[in-house]
Amino acid sequence: MLRYASPGYIAVCGCFVTFLRVMGKRFRRSEREWPWFLYYIFWVYALLFYAMTSCLISAVVDVCLPSGWLRPETVEGFVMERMRLENDTVSLDVWREEDSLSDYPVLRYVSMSCPLFMVATYAVCIVHTIQHLKKLVWWKRGRADEEHTFETHDRTLRILILPLFYGVMSCQGVVRMWGVTVNNSADSNHFESFPLRKHFLMDSYDACFWLGDLYESYALFTFGLIVLEYLSQRLRRGMMEAQDALKTNQVPRASDSFSEMSDSFRVLLGQTKGLTILGIKLFCATCAGQAIYGVGVNCAAYYHFKESLFGAGCHTQKPGILQTEKVKSMLHYTFYGAGFIASFAAIGNLIEVERGFRAQLHDFKPIHKFLGTKIIVTIAFLQSMALAACPPFCWWSYTRANLLYASLLCIECFFISILHVWAWSAEEAWFSVYTPLLDLSGKESNEE
Repeated sequence: MLRYASPGYIAVCGCFVTFLRVMGKRFRRSEREWPWFLYYIFWVYALLFYAMTSCLISAVVDVCLPSGWLRPETVEGFVMERMRLENDTVSLDVWREEDSLSDYPVLRYVSMSCPLFMVATYAVCIVHTIQHLKKLVWWKRGRADEEHTFETHDRTLRILILPLFYGVMSCQGVVRMWGVTVNNSADSNHFESFPLRKHFLMDSYDACFWLGDLYESYALFTFGLIVLEYLSQRLRRGMMEAQDALKTNQVPRASDSFSEMSDSFRVLLGQTKGLTILGIKLFCATCAGQAIYGVGVNCAAYYHFKESLFGAGCHTQKPGILQTEKVKSMLHYTFYGAGFIASFAAIGNLIEVERGFRAQLHDFKPIHKFLGTKIIVTIAFLQSMALAACPPFCWWSYTRANLLYASLLCIECFFISILHVWAWSAEEAWFSVYTPLLDLSGKESNEE
């Protein structure tokens, strides 16, 4: 059952949802009807519900029931029996040293709470999303102010999904590590030994978080668009007030000066937007490359495609080129370093905009929104470094450290969803602020 909620299937579903979003946006812009039941947000929650349900079923059927709910004595008996049937008893000592949770009761209990936090996160996010959906104006099209309100709420909905998506991916990672600790992946026909099974589950674990990082980068990109759009509206309001004042006082050549100033404003705003988004795009590209590589190699290994490249290998067979420790280590640190630098560039760009336009962004309350959007990146990096450097975690095996890392992130995503309820309230006035820049004839400009 683990494979039915694998990162590969989740990535395919993500492409389907993206297609629905693009088509819905095109239909709305052309003032054509797009069925409400094809609105992509509904499908996002439906697919995440399926992923969450698959994860829960896998946790119960494939891990908890065979292991007596991770009872140490039952787990060891189950592992020994599986290894005996597979003629792989030589792996028992390795399993006891690196993967057994017999001496880690707190870690067992913390990890077993993750499914509950995942379900709670789903409940919080869907209630919060419904509050925003009630604000969407489905039946009005073509009016610029209504389109603006719809777009701001729509972008916000994509950010609200972030803790749920990352929480589901984290819980998937917990179940992967459980699979290692009980030597069971529910796909026994695909794996002939414990090392092969562990290798696949470790790769699946990494792929889960790479997909989570990819959506995190996209949420940060969406947040950047929201900030810049709001800033644009506030600056436009100032331009309109200046234009009205000039008309009232009837200053000679005021209209010509205002026209030149408005042109400069458009150019400056366009350049600021491009520079701010550039760093975030770099972060998105890095996460996308990492996710494509991880999910692609994982799925190809599972389906035995091109064994010379993607084969996981075993005691009697060499691994494929992309599965060798040298290549995997090189790519891991390459993506890790690139992601670390790109995330700093993306976050730094947004901080500079927030600091430079603090007065104009005061009503928007960007600090709380920014914190709720980028905090997952910060937590992920800090936890990763803490587990690698701080005792006693630095002495733990890879399996146990991964299990703790995924468990903590799953729990933290629930609290981030609570933070979003406060930071992204559907009642905030800025959602409906629309102040088009007027040209000299009094008509709305078509710069967008």
